Amino acid sequence: MTDDLVRRLRAADPAARAALPATGDDAMREAIMTTTDERTAPVPVRAARARRWRRGGIAAGLSVALLGGGAAVAGYQGWYVSSGDADRTVAADGVLCTDDWSARGEDGGATMGPLLTGDPVLDCQRYQQESGRLPIADPVAFWAGPGGEALWVAPADQVPADARVQEDWSEQIALRELVASVNDWVDGVQGSCTPVDAAVPVVTEVAHRLGLDDWSVLLAPGQAAGGCASVTTEVAAREIVVVATPRSAWGSWVPAEPVVSLRDGLRAGVAETCVDLDTATAVAVAALGGEHHWPVTSIEDPTATCTRVDLEVGGSLLVTLRGPRG
Repeated sequence: MTDDLVRRLRAADPAARAALPATGDDAMREAIMTTTDERTAPVPVRAARARRWRRGGIAAGLSVALLGGGAAVAGYQGWYVSSGDADRTVAADGVLCTDDWSARGEDGGATMGPLLTGDPVLDCQRYQQESGRLPIADPVAFWAGPGGEALWVAPADQVPADARVQEDWSEQIALRELVASVNDWVDGVQGSCTPVDAAVPVVTEVAHRLGLDDWSVLLAPGQAAGGCASVTTEVAAREIVVVATPRSAWGSWVPAEPVVSLRDGLRAGVAETCVDLDTATAVAVAALGGEHHWPVTSIEDPTATCTRVDLEVGGSLLVTLRGPRG
């Protein structure tokens, strides 16, 4: 672990005031995972304290996905590769991918990361590509591992007998878009520190637009009415949950750089103009520069006139673009 990489993790981590050691993978991971400062913990961590989320949830916790027990961060491609014991690496919004189920627990036996599009098969093939690996042959998405709570993609002939296979991911794709758009720092609810009480009708409208009419939108227990809103989801209960942090702590989530420059670049180059998907992707790649980030996700939307952009900030940066091809 280099000092430069630790500096970049600090810059991308909303828990910016957590004391991170300068060297040592295990020590750094332990420092982040045991940080308990309520003012600086990422939203999904605080929400978990307020409520025990049931398994199967898809959250906005990019830092959880990045810093799970098996995440390797020694190099840029290593952000997408497990470093062993992958069954214990369970991220609420993440997926684990392997082309050899028997080797999944070995170093490099799986690739991993947060869901990018909401389709785990598509996202796993992206992580395979980003890690310099071949696509998974005949891939199937399923829940497995301790408690059946880890989302995996593996070859169909290697799916374990006790796995829960899920074939239709249309709702999860819609949920992924909802979470990204609401938690967006460019022009979304989270970026403007929208109070949780005002966010509920906004989130409800977005859910309706995305066809999630039978999902409940509700406040997490004990949320301050004036707190700044973001959302997480609980699939088992079919709930879209609005969570908050006190307004006084909101500004400490994200340091001035690189997030502010990235936000401003995406706002000027995409949100406040009308560009096609390829142009928007080029803008996003240029704006991210050398900062560590999850793969830029470009999703074609032939019904759109202009490209929409979402910037999510957690333990790393995730930019999602939806728009028409040129």
